[in-house]
Amino acid sequence: MEFYLGAENLTNYFQGKAIISAEQPFGQYFDAAMVWAPVTGRMFYAGFRYRLKSKEQ
Repeated sequence: MEFYLGAENLTNYFQGKAIISAEQPFGQYFDAAMVWAPVTGRMFYAGFRYRLKSKEQ
């Protein structure tokens, strides 16, 4: 059994307006390739893993 804790983007830095012209996805200025930073804020997570033994062991 394993327990784990983790965190991402601890400084809470994120890119605002990551997609240029997102309100017009079929317009000539739409560009989703300009994402260069996280688009969400700080994230924490925790969990556990439990491995069942197979019949071969």
